[in-house]
Amino acid sequence: MEPAKPEVPSPPPFPLLVHHISDSTQALFSISDNTSRAASIPEISGRYFPTSYGWILVLGPPPAWESFLWNPHSGERIQLPDMEEAGDEIPDNKRCACLLSDDVVASPTCGVLIYDKVTPNMWYCRVNGGSRVWLSYDYDIGSMDVPDETCKALVERQKTFNTIASFRSRFYFDESADTIGMLEFIGDGGDQTESQFGDMDVGWVEFPDGSAAADMFMLESGGELFHVCVFYTLPCLDAPSGFAVYKMDFSEPAWRKTDDIGDRVFLLQEVFSASSSCSASECGLKRNLVYWVNSRVDVTCLYLFDLNDGGITTVQPCQGTPDPQPRPPFWMLPAASPST
Repeated sequence: MEPAKPEVPSPPPFPLLVHHISDSTQALFSISDNTSRAASIPEISGRYFPTSYGWILVLGPPPAWESFLWNPHSGERIQLPDMEEAGDEIPDNKRCACLLSDDVVASPTCGVLIYDKVTPNMWYCRVNGGSRVWLSYDYDIGSMDVPDETCKALVERQKTFNTIASFRSRFYFDESADTIGMLEFIGDGGDQTESQFGDMDVGWVEFPDGSAAADMFMLESGGELFHVCVFYTLPCLDAPSGFAVYKMDFSEPAWRKTDDIGDRVFLLQEVFSASSSCSASECGLKRNLVYWVNSRVDVTCLYLFDLNDGGITTVQPCQGTPDPQPRPPFWMLPAASPST
């Protein structure tokens, strides 16, 4: 009689909050059943960048500088051009973030954007097309005054993309308190592809009484563009005092506060990852919730914002993982369009 084969544990249900125990091992926390499991996933052991569409961009080492999109749910890969000269220019996901302009399956013009949050540099590549290559761009969206290292004086620094999301083949970002910037790439993905910027005036959101600061998140969901604000009250900047969700009204244009996002759950990522959404019913979750990982505290804490009653609850996922972690935690979800 053949010896019994050891049982291979099934993967926990998506979506997952991924914590890094080390560069090669992870802890996967499922918000569907509140369980955590250890894993060792090669695709997220090197340079990788999560996206709001579930696909993860993986960049290989030199000299090949391979690049591909990876579906963590099915294991499917979409090969992209080798990075060549751009390969050694791009920092890892402690400093850079990545967006897809569209659903890679539904859109023949889908593009991949990597952007540096420290310097105004970005890299772009079309997913489909024979002439596609990785292109490097510098951009200028203005400057701002920030405190120097001693916090005794202000110095001028170039602005970079901070709150940004993809929507209808464009990238939208907060340019100023009352202006939304727009970025799109014109061309077939070859060497002559140009970056084109625009902007539109919008009425900015009002802070609740007593709130002195906020973390901002932008995302596309269900064919609409949303802004989520997590508010803080001085002197406590470790725990939020409130939250609000706003939907873009393009007819004005203006941000409109809403307390109903339908059969959806918003998943707010760390500052170097794209925020996303998923179907609540398909994932076995309560609808109309916003999940947010608090990066302002030493121990990772997961907040649940309930749009139905305004309640805020907390969960400490993946207890025992190191803090600070070797890399930022991120949401892993089935690769699909947020619009579905």
